Amino acid sequence: MIPSPNVAEDHQTKNAQAVVEVGGAKMLKESELNSRFQECMEELLTDATVQQNLQEGIRRFARPQATEDIVDEIAKLLPAS
Repeated sequence: MIPSPNVAEDHQTKNAQAVVEVGGAKMLKESELNSRFQECMEELLTDATVQQNLQEGIRRFARPQATEDIVDEIAKLLPAS
């Protein structure tokens, strides 16, 4: 992930960091693109262990029932008919 530092309250970095913390992504700052992008991409494309770890990490972050949960919360807010 390459979050934009030009977004209000740096929320892209905060969101990316949440995925990084569960092992579901790697993050580069825009200021690191020239020095680290190639190295990072090569690792992602060639290292099967890194790929497996990222797959497992993003699964821990996933919320498969999120749509249902959101709809249920909205339904609670609607007046009974």
